[in-house]
Amino acid sequence: MTSMFKDIDLSKDMHPEFNANKSNQVQGIELSSIQVLTQGTWPMKCSDIPNCKLPPIMKDLAAKFERYYEQRAHNKKLFWLNQYGSAEISPTFKPEKPYMIIATSFQASILNCFNDGDVQTLQEL
Repeated sequence: MTSMFKDIDLSKDMHPEFNANKSNQVQGIELSSIQVLTQGTWPMKCSDIPNCKLPPIMKDLAAKFERYYEQRAHNKKLFWLNQYGSAEISPTFKPEKPYMIIATSFQASILNCFNDGDVQTLQEL
């Protein structure tokens, strides 16, 4: 339990520090929360994870966080568990009405594909 509380405290400290650096920002996307958990401490299964190809904008933010984390915690490797992630999406529909969609990382990746066109095939997704 002590390791779990350490992970939670570390994650709370890293989030504002990461966001404070302007070079970590990506246009149109914000990292609102991240949890760095020690493998073996938490009851999560890392095998049999479905493959999720993140959109370039999300991949760019993830790469920036990885660089930040490597500088902060030497000799530790991040393993992304996208199936536990979520995203808040602010779509624009006509007529202009504000909406907020909360989606999983997989759903956000699929919705992002529709930024390039109204129709997508299953193979494209």
